[in-house]
Amino acid sequence: MPLTSFDDLLDEQLTDPQMTQLYKQERRRLDAAIEASHAPDSPPIQ
Repeated sequence: MPLTSFDDLLDEQLTDPQMTQLYKQERRRLDAAIEASHAPDSPPIQ
């Protein structure tokens, strides 16, 4: 049995519109958290 790569798993899950929506929301949340963490006077993210 061949190993499944993460990309293959992701592609499989992103055929489901609900998974795609959750994935995009999480990406935006993480991007915002990263941006906030780079702000000069930002408190540490908990």
